[in-house]
Amino acid sequence: MAGYINLKTRWQRVTTDDDPDRASLWFNLFLQSGSGPVSQDRLRSLLDGAVNLPAVQLSEDLRWKILLALSMLGVSDYGSLLSVERERDPSDQGEKFAIATDAAQPEAHQADVECSDLRVSLAKPAQQ
Repeated sequence: MAGYINLKTRWQRVTTDDDPDRASLWFNLFLQSGSGPVSQDRLRSLLDGAVNLPAVQLSEDLRWKILLALSMLGVSDYGSLLSVERERDPSDQGEKFAIATDAAQPEAHQADVECSDLRVSLAKPAQQ
């Protein structure tokens, strides 16, 4: 796989690159591609302040994007993470992000699929 850069390398570049533009690109790539427990721990470490990125300022929008990624991954402590972010950002924009992170949870998606399946089955004529 020529040209493939693994997740560990992406994380190293996010945490060491001092150029804001490059570091932001690496951060966004990491955010979109992380899926396992190690990625989840790294994202949590950014939210709780255990890890600071030298060239990426964690704005409220980026914090919400991190929580969105964690929500999509179905982390077990999502509720407590959401509470912390809601307290940090009680703005209207924060509330919109909170709604989006709720909707992104795997359980929310599954419920939507089940409702969609029900609508389809109700729309079909009954078999005689």
